[in-house]
Amino acid sequence: MMILLCALLCWSANIAGITFPDKQIVGTQTLNINGIGLREKFWIDIYAAALYLPFKSKNPNKVISSNVPKRLDIEFIYSKVPKQKMLDTFEQNLKDNPQIPKSAQEKMRSCYQWFQNFTTGDTVSFIYEPQKGTTFFINGSPKTTIEGTDFMEAVFTIYLGPKPASVPLRQSLLGLE
Repeated sequence: MMILLCALLCWSANIAGITFPDKQIVGTQTLNINGIGLREKFWIDIYAAALYLPFKSKNPNKVISSNVPKRLDIEFIYSKVPKQKMLDTFEQNLKDNPQIPKSAQEKMRSCYQWFQNFTTGDTVSFIYEPQKGTTFFINGSPKTTIEGTDFMEAVFTIYLGPKPASVPLRQSLLGLE
């Protein structure tokens, strides 16, 4: 029994009752969890997130600019996150990161049509594969794939760049906590 418990703990990462696997497959590459963290607002847990990379890194610039498979998974904890609040937050993140090219900002806005009112257990994923692009998923369902490194870099800049959506989440995803 104890061996089984240890094996289960070795294959996942947990935060705020959310379990993320230690590894994810993107294309033909196995990615390892780089870090997990919480997005909080006024001491309320909004969502948990996990960053997967083919290498461990605490360097946000390397993570953002590396043209390698990578994945960001988000699972909502809070029971009511309105679509408009998510759109407003993304717009603020784009405004806070003026280094994101206008072309990538427009690509980001093209994803807004698939946003919804989120609730506990809903998931959002951004999965990047070189030569293919970044696929945007909601609740495990692919919504669109956007080609180019500019969109991938924009997504990862929002979470890991100099003006992230949440500094504590950034630190956790990078393993800097």
